[in-house]
Amino acid sequence: MAKCPYDGTEVPNPTKTWVMIGKPLGGKRVKLTNGIFHCPTCGKNFRAVIKKEILPA
Repeated sequence: MAKCPYDGTEVPNPTKTWVMIGKPLGGKRVKLTNGIFHCPTCGKNFRAVIKKEILPA
């Protein structure tokens, strides 16, 4: 569930998702699951982080 930054509406389902894994920093890596959401009230698209995990390097 992501909150629209324009009007504050809760948007439950993303239209697209993807995973990014960062470079090792201090012996740890960050795995982010991102999504593009479409707000039903204002009609704008926005990106938000759905899940954030810390992985060992």
